[in-house]
Amino acid sequence: MKTFLQFRTLAGWLLAGALLIGCKEEPPASLYNQNVGQGPTPVITTVAPADSALAGVTEITITGQNFSPVKQNNFVYFNSALGTILQASATSLVVKAPLLIADSVGLKIATQGVELFSNAIRYKLNAAVIEFGTLASTVEDPQGMTCDSSGNLYVSLLTSLGSGLGVKKVTPAGVRTDYAPPFSSAVNKWTSMKVGPGGYIYATSNRNAVFRISNVGGSSAPWANTGSVGVAVTSDLDFDNLGNIWACGDTNKIVRITPGAPGSPAASQRAFPFAGDVRAVRFFQNHLYLAAKNDTIWNIWKMRVISGDSVGARELYFNFTQRFGATATPYCITFSNSGELLVGTDSSAGSLVIVHQNGTGEKFYPGVVTGKIVSLAYGKGTEMYISRTGFATAMMKTMRVNTQMQGAPYYGRQ
Repeated sequence: MKTFLQFRTLAGWLLAGALLIGCKEEPPASLYNQNVGQGPTPVITTVAPADSALAGVTEITITGQNFSPVKQNNFVYFNSALGTILQASATSLVVKAPLLIADSVGLKIATQGVELFSNAIRYKLNAAVIEFGTLASTVEDPQGMTCDSSGNLYVSLLTSLGSGLGVKKVTPAGVRTDYAPPFSSAVNKWTSMKVGPGGYIYATSNRNAVFRISNVGGSSAPWANTGSVGVAVTSDLDFDNLGNIWACGDTNKIVRITPGAPGSPAASQRAFPFAGDVRAVRFFQNHLYLAAKNDTIWNIWKMRVISGDSVGARELYFNFTQRFGATATPYCITFSNSGELLVGTDSSAGSLVIVHQNGTGEKFYPGVVTGKIVSLAYGKGTEMYISRTGFATAMMKTMRVNTQMQGAPYYGRQ
């Protein structure tokens, strides 16, 4: 009996095994990728720009072999930081440099499914934006600024609590000195400053006057009473190619001021109607460009300067609110020599934006330039200075930006 039962048990197991075999169930997929290490190793031949780039800004073109034409299957390392792949083919990659500032990084490529990295290239990533003219462990709130023909920067400063610190002069090498004290406890900052003929600095402070600082520094003084022609507020000013000053404010007028000889009072003034709260003005290629608000809409307008006594009708140049939203405000404007309009704004728009001549606009150096920007000043070359302010004291800095674009001619310092 025992033998018979053992036989039945063995027969049952054999039958069950035969049934399982008959089902032909597929085995589970292997976790091991047999293709890893089977593809050709990527090779870097050239990199452009060849030696260095701006961190977080420059688009770098890498040529070589054995890259993947699928963007997401390539990984470009700068040390351990990854660049952003913009374009890919088997022989070329375009990558945006990561926000890593270092004199010597190892640039190398990995490709999905390939075991080995490419050869490594030594590369340098420079800062596109640096703090400039600031004092360590000190909070200062920068306002209006300007540059002279030698590249010296002049910046109006407040304390974080709003007290005036006057105007500081900073050389291109970063050496800082006191230049002019505040005008008064009430007029304690300049919203705009421009260097004029003879090295005099002309300034506004949301008052019915344009002020002037001597070409050797020292105390400022009212120079032109714009209230005499109905302009109760001046917030910004710029020189045209004829030597005239154009000032703007929120009184539905702009004013032309003709200086006399260097060091003398204003020779004449004339107001022109301009509907809106005008925040910023810049002269470029025989036109005035004005950032102005009508109701809740901000636009950039342009007007041809025919003479000191005649201007053309205003034309809409760029609808700022439509492009960057109702919470974005243009605080200051300037031009590159090629006609790109740069606008200092707040974080809701992207801090610094660029308006192209084809009518499109976008953030400039997104993620690299941050904060609320209230003043812009080009130096002698591609460097542009910005006054960055805001409620957070950590944001209150004077910064220098390598725009990679030459600044447009500025006629006050010619």
